[in-house]
Amino acid sequence: MTPSERKEAVEYAARELEEILSSEAILNALTPEERRCDEYCEALWKLREKSATAQRFAMLSGLDLTQLRPIVEKPAIQASDDAEEAGGQDNYLTHLTRLLAASDSDPISFDALFRHAAELYRRGEWPVPQLRKFKDEVDSEERARPRNSKPRNVEERDDFIAMVIHEVHCIFNVPLTRNDASDHCDSACDIVAEAMTVIRKSPSSIDSMRKIWSKRALAV
Repeated sequence: MTPSERKEAVEYAARELEEILSSEAILNALTPEERRCDEYCEALWKLREKSATAQRFAMLSGLDLTQLRPIVEKPAIQASDDAEEAGGQDNYLTHLTRLLAASDSDPISFDALFRHAAELYRRGEWPVPQLRKFKDEVDSEERARPRNSKPRNVEERDDFIAMVIHEVHCIFNVPLTRNDASDHCDSACDIVAEAMTVIRKSPSSIDSMRKIWSKRALAV
C-alpha cells in the first residue's frame, strides 16, 4: 500500500467514523449498564403489582397529615413484617431489599431504585418505607451514588467501528488485521485506529480495534 493510498484510506475511515460517532443513535445509545437498569426497573414494577404491602402504601397519598404520621413513621422493617402477616413472602420487598443491599457499591442498583422511587412520587403514590428512606437519603445527600468501577462500553459504537473496519478491508483491499511480527501497518484495524486518532475519538489503539473486530466479526 503506497503512502497516498494509505492517506486516502485513513481519510475515508475518518469521514465515516466522524459521521457515525456524532449521530444521535450513538450519542443516545444505551449501554449494557443502562439496559440492566431498565430491566431492574421493569422487574420492580411487575412485582409491585402483586405486592399487597406496596399497594397499601400507594394509597397513603390520599390521607391527611394526622392519618399519615403513625404509618409513615413506622420502622422500615415493619413493611416486611406486614407482608408476612398477610401470608407468604412478598417478592417485591425481597427484590427491593436485594437492590438496596447492592446499591452501596452498584451504581445500576442505585439508579434503578432512584428511578423507581421518583416515578412513584410523580404518580402521587407513596413508596414502601425502605424505598422512601433511600430516596430521602439521596435527596438530602446523605447517600451518594457509587462510582462505576470501569468505563462503560457502548455496544452500538463498537458495532459501527467494526463495520468501518470491514469497509476499509473491502474497498482498499487490505487485510483485516495483522500480527505484531508483520513488517507493515497496513491492516484495516491499523487504518481505523489512525482515523480514530485523527478525529480525536476513543478508542484509538490498534489493540482496541483488534478486540472490537474479533468480537463482532461474525456479525458484520
